[in-house]
Amino acid sequence: MLDLNGKKILLIRNDNIGDAVLSTPVLRAIKEQYPTCFVGVLCAGYSKEAFIDNPYIDKLFVYEKAKHHPDIPKVVSWWRQFLTMLAVRGEKFDFCVGLRSSFSRSNASLVRWSGAKTKVVRLPQKTKDMSRFDAFIDEDTTGKHEVANTFDCLKHFGVLDKDYLTYVNIPESTEKSTLQRLQSAGFEPSKYVVFHISSRLPVNRWKIDKFLKLASLISVYAGLKVAVTGAPNSDEERVAQTLFCSDRVRYFTTSSLAELGVMCKHSKCFVTLDGGAMHYGAVFAPSVVAIFGKTNVDTWRPYCQNAVVVASESKVADDVAVETVYKNLTDMLR
Repeated sequence: MLDLNGKKILLIRNDNIGDAVLSTPVLRAIKEQYPTCFVGVLCAGYSKEAFIDNPYIDKLFVYEKAKHHPDIPKVVSWWRQFLTMLAVRGEKFDFCVGLRSSFSRSNASLVRWSGAKTKVVRLPQKTKDMSRFDAFIDEDTTGKHEVANTFDCLKHFGVLDKDYLTYVNIPESTEKSTLQRLQSAGFEPSKYVVFHISSRLPVNRWKIDKFLKLASLISVYAGLKVAVTGAPNSDEERVAQTLFCSDRVRYFTTSSLAELGVMCKHSKCFVTLDGGAMHYGAVFAPSVVAIFGKTNVDTWRPYCQNAVVVASESKVADDVAVETVYKNLTDMLR
């Protein structure tokens, strides 16, 4: 077992926001087991909200992927990435670990360029991909939650999972302004349910008329208001703004995931489709009802103490009945 006390370790999680959120339990675990360890994290700008102001991170490095900024010339994005990697190398890390459940060339490339003395990645299938790395993680991910997969990446250091929860920091100013916005619209804490109606994959989406019917059931029979959110500037948002506009069921635009987090934190329950927003909101919501499509439930279910997943045998989210979701929701509220 490698001792991290007095050492510097860099963790690289360069994929999406949900994956980043599910990596946060290992940060606390490292700091509690190795209190004198210096922990750095490198992430993509798309997922930085999962790591900003995390008390278990000593230094956060953020780079922007060119595909997320089509308005910026690629050469500019590449130059900025190069500068970020220079800053990473300047820290002279003792260890660098790629946090992934399977080998990723992009993640491995960042691990390789970190300049760390010892570089650790998932075991590649091809021998040629093993060059320039010092240790590998070869663990069976079948049936494991992504949090457990992330802890497997730290097995060489003996980092143990003691049922740590996910952690995300929300700025005090964001919490205050979002609460004021909710209350000015008549949405008092613990007297509303939050919907998030967007999902990246079509097979994981639920038609908006089903959300409308569910909102009506909640409003009439559960006596709760419904605050609806979606991905900014999405097709769902444009439609939802015209449909969810009553005093009891209202669409709220959000400019950051932190605003969604505040809404979930003060709600009675969070109803969501599978995706990054689900994992982010589950950090804060008192209970979660997640509608799944084709995504593996064992690996990607909400990581919180009070959650239920609703899915159909067809693995198509839209085949889930409104009545099924409502029943699970009312069971959660009891």
